[in-house]
Amino acid sequence: MYPNKQDKNQRKRMVQGLYRKKKHKNKIKVEHNKIWEVFVGICVLIMFFFFITSILFDIGVPLPDFFGR
Repeated sequence: MYPNKQDKNQRKRMVQGLYRKKKHKNKIKVEHNKIWEVFVGICVLIMFFFFITSILFDIGVPLPDFFGR
């Protein structure tokens, strides 16, 4: 192999390695955001459920049996 071609290949490998590291870092960040988004969504649904139940209880609607009456 020619020395220039060998240097060119080494530079290509180095750039490719940096690209893969950057791509992998972004992939982890996106997965973390999706997990957090699902967790917050579940919490909001639970709070909405308890909010509606408390309003119904204040109005005078009897609570279901699974609330431990």
